[in-house]
Amino acid sequence: MTRKSEYLRVPLMAFSGVVERLQRTQEIPPGLRWVSDVEISTQQDLPEGCFALEFTDKVNILLNLEKAFGVFGPGKQITPLNGIYALGLERRAPLFCKVIKDDSLSNNSRPNRRRKSFMTPTPLHIPESRVSPIPDSSHEMMYLNDLNEKENLKIVPLKEIVWMCPLILVMENPDI
Repeated sequence: MTRKSEYLRVPLMAFSGVVERLQRTQEIPPGLRWVSDVEISTQQDLPEGCFALEFTDKVNILLNLEKAFGVFGPGKQITPLNGIYALGLERRAPLFCKVIKDDSLSNNSRPNRRRKSFMTPTPLHIPESRVSPIPDSSHEMMYLNDLNEKENLKIVPLKEIVWMCPLILVMENPDI
């Protein structure tokens, strides 16, 4: 059974500058500003809080599109198209990126993982102990390709990521 296309209105946002962790205005991720609303036609269910971002020229070329915008959803639990995210990094401008590797402990794929430590042993470094003076989270990194730059790989500490929204839908030749 095919679902009939629906027209939905989502806010069209634009990158507006540096992302500050404490800045929060009405569910708009820091570093973005509202431009207008855009009407899209989709057969796909979209989660609450979705917004559209117009792709830069470099991203359009990379995705082999003439002119397009992407619809991004809130939260990391949504599976992104082509692994692409809009990402807000603390004290930097937001960017479009493709996640290569995510070291976050929320993956739960490594329940009893032990980090190797090459420090001088202390009472807290007893091999049977599960206590370490350095939290694993201080070593968690996100490996990504910034789609606007020519860099091959960018390594960012997870603690610097303020927000991360996966790409849900791409709309070509928007009528904005």
